[in-house]
Amino acid sequence: MNDLSHSGHNKYFKILGIASFILLILCLTPMVVLGFYAHPLGDDFYYGVPGAEALREYGTVFSIFPAAVRGTIEQYMIWQGTYSAMFLMHLPPQLFGSFFYRLYPALVILLLTGSIFFVVRTLVISKEEDKNNTFIWLSISSQLSILCIEFVPVCAETFYWYNGSVYYTGFLAATLFMLGLILRFRRLPGKLSAVFSVLLSLFIAGGNYASLLPTILLIAFILLLDIFNIPFAGFTLNKKRKLLTLDILVITALTAGFLISILAPGNALRAATSYGTTPMKAILKSILQCIGYAKGWTTPTFYAVLTLLTPLFV
Repeated sequence: MNDLSHSGHNKYFKILGIASFILLILCLTPMVVLGFYAHPLGDDFYYGVPGAEALREYGTVFSIFPAAVRGTIEQYMIWQGTYSAMFLMHLPPQLFGSFFYRLYPALVILLLTGSIFFVVRTLVISKEEDKNNTFIWLSISSQLSILCIEFVPVCAETFYWYNGSVYYTGFLAATLFMLGLILRFRRLPGKLSAVFSVLLSLFIAGGNYASLLPTILLIAFILLLDIFNIPFAGFTLNKKRKLLTLDILVITALTAGFLISILAPGNALRAATSYGTTPMKAILKSILQCIGYAKGWTTPTFYAVLTLLTPLFV
């Protein structure tokens, strides 16, 4: 009887997993097609000037990258300190050809989707014997991806405008990949997972603060769990030293990059020409803005799908 019940559950998960994945493909297809009608806008041109001038002068795409570095340094001194974001902004796809700008939305959509699949797989399929959870992984990842993609308030800025999407969607995806590597390290400590986690930390630290600040808090929370031997995501006592080492390296990289970013001379110049406020008012305004964004992102359908996903997580 138990075997029949187990077989029934597996069949249910298989059907749900395949159906969810097909639905995801159906949702992504028109969005990818729409990307081929995208075109540069606003800051895409502004930050693309150094690369365009280098391309015009030297006639080779390899000249664009040194120009992007020089542009990043200039912006660090006069505008803002988000070094890795500034570097990417100075490499708008149209510099490499108009086709690449039209291709970019598909890449950023797949990058976000891939990061969700990566994190969920690390959580659901942690050991060899968990391969039976493949269809559960497909179900959860597909449905979470659909939620994250279909319910964005402004689709154009999230996926189709390079400057805005690389700054927010791109760094969100990078953060999810980093968290997936950290979780993977907890099950199977390896040098590659550790090295890429630290490198991604340095990269994320030079991006937007909306991704960076929650990430620092999350890693600090994981560090506390490990210090007090609280089991979490495959934690075992014999790996404590390795886990603590990675936690400390990651949070050090994030904090160091954050300090490099906020101490940029450009931030002070920018603040001097902007309307000022007190730290407490800024925090309160941020909380209110978060509430506003939460309302914009969530709908009854959003919560309904999350509710349906709960049994799969259990």
